[in-house]
Amino acid sequence: MKKKIFLITCALSMITVASASASSINLEQKPTEASKNVVPMDVPTGYGAMGWQWPTTVTTLSDPFGWTGRRFHKGIDVLVYKQDVYATADGEVIGVGKYGNGTEYVTIKHDDKAIEPGKTNNNLISRYLHLTKDSQKVSTYQRVSKGQNIAVSGNTGAATGGKDNNYHLHLDINNVAKDLPADNETIDPMLFYPNQLSSFKMDGNASNDKELHLYEDEEHSFDVSMMNHVGKEKFDAWFDNLQPHERTRTAFKQHFNISDQLLNEILKKNDIRKR
Repeated sequence: MKKKIFLITCALSMITVASASASSINLEQKPTEASKNVVPMDVPTGYGAMGWQWPTTVTTLSDPFGWTGRRFHKGIDVLVYKQDVYATADGEVIGVGKYGNGTEYVTIKHDDKAIEPGKTNNNLISRYLHLTKDSQKVSTYQRVSKGQNIAVSGNTGAATGGKDNNYHLHLDINNVAKDLPADNETIDPMLFYPNQLSSFKMDGNASNDKELHLYEDEEHSFDVSMMNHVGKEKFDAWFDNLQPHERTRTAFKQHFNISDQLLNEILKKNDIRKR
């Protein structure tokens, strides 16, 4: 009996203390600085908070990021026909040229960094592919601003059966600081546009992108400075006379009698940072 009375007494004491504490709270107390920093649910976070610009004038997608059957798509395809292409964010152009499959491209290393653990020192890199031939308005190592016009969309490297078809802009972004990312090294570009998702739509006729991105490695890439060194007409004549798998830097050097040392000098010559 004494034990029960003791337990009841303790319980009453705890209730009294709790009530006293509650009565001492100022219900009109102003929010603390920490509470002011709580981000509302409708405010973008992560990549969505970086404020990147959409890369062109159309928001219809013909092919999304990720797996489609047995194929992995490194980026997104925007169903756009010969429209301006814009830099998605501030950065430095690190590639302008053509891949062995005929795709004309621009590659930008951005000032913004990756947010994933272990990758926060990596600059984000974006690629803009299938541009109209010779439409690039920037050069390698040039600084660009968000929204700057960098090229015109097209279908280079994408036209099937030699026809005037399959126009679209391919955009991919990677967080591993690579100008030529592998399939597992890109992130979904749509992460950067959370507040615009309602304006996007998918077209039922997805672009035929199954094999478009073959021959997009360093050995099959040609910077515009390489083309200018030998002359654009001579380069195009050599390039157009070969099959995609034959369009290599090794073949380029042999055909135009260019040594490794000279090639390095050609590529560095365009580096405006050293002027």
